[in-house]
Amino acid sequence: MILTTLHPRSAMQIVFQIMQDSGSLISCLLNSACMSMVHAGLPMKSMFVSVCCAITHDDEYICDPNEEREKECKSMLTFAFETRNFDLLSCYTKGEFTIEEYFKCLQLARVTSEEISSFQRLAIERFLSKDVVVDDEEDNESSQEITDPFQENSE
Repeated sequence: MILTTLHPRSAMQIVFQIMQDSGSLISCLLNSACMSMVHAGLPMKSMFVSVCCAITHDDEYICDPNEEREKECKSMLTFAFETRNFDLLSCYTKGEFTIEEYFKCLQLARVTSEEISSFQRLAIERFLSKDVVVDDEEDNESSQEITDPFQENSE
């Protein structure tokens, strides 16, 4: 997703420090990697989102399962989609499932990824609007006359 032609012969590395695993870890790592690259200002073709979908032994489909639900599942599928057309970029699977279950999870994950993408865009808009407000406040403060509060009045 990174425009590597703008950075020839360069390596980009993202290091994750996992403080807590509440489930759907791979999906969380991929989503945080995308947001980190956006925050760092790396030029990208498009953003991407990741969704974890689990299938229980009772054939129940769960998006974004927590750690307890993951233990009860017969299979876990983690999908990554680009956010322009929500085309599939990557899929990581664990456990056994049928072709029909795979495509049902893929469809469910694609719908969920659109919601996650909306949330990511909202978070970026909020972050950028805070930067603009902070920059405006700094400009206003620097244009005001600065006086020393400890200086005695000469009047």
